[in-house]
Order: sequence, then structure tokens, then C-alpha cells
Amino acid sequence: MRAGNLDRRVTFQRLATTPGRGGEPTKAWADAFTTWAQVRDVSASERASAPKEMAQRSSTFTIRWRSDVTESMRIVYDGREWDITGIKELGRRGGLEIAAQATEI
Repeated sequence: MRAGNLDRRVTFQRLATTPGRGGEPTKAWADAFTTWAQVRDVSASERASAPKEMAQRSSTFTIRWRSDVTESMRIVYDGREWDITGIKELGRRGGLEIAAQATEI
């Protein structure tokens, strides 16, 4: 994997449980790590969702191989939150290709 292709800074987040005000557990997104990635747009589509239309954007994020990336995480990039929909290993631990979707209202 060429380092020059990894030209975008992205942050991976995981859902963390912390104690709330009354001691009850609350869940919130917490930064797990930040890394360099190559980002490629896959498709853009409009879908009807009552009462508003929502623009849905799909992209592929390619990063160096890591063992701690899971589909329960999300990516923060370009001011948007991206839900991970699939992870594919490239080569023999050469990298990860991550499919993700962002939805805007």
C-alpha cells in the first residue's frame, strides 16, 4: 500500500459506556484512534423518508491493516459520521478496505 494514497485524516469511534448523572450507565461515542486513509466515493442516492428526503452517501475507506477495527465502530470524516457496513482484508494484512455510509438530513 502506497503511503501517498493515504491522504485523508479519519477518526474511528466506538460506543463506550460511562456512568451518568444518577449513576446509571449511558452510552456515547468515544474516539478510538485517528489514522490516514484513502477515501473513494462509491455512490450517492436520494431516498424518500417521511417527512424529509435524506441524502445517503457511500464511500470506501482504505487504511493500513489493524486488528482492532470492527463493524460496530463508526468513522468521522469530513464533518460526517459514517456507519461501517463491511470490512475486507487486503492481501495478507496489507490493509483494510472499509465500506461505510453517511446519511444527511
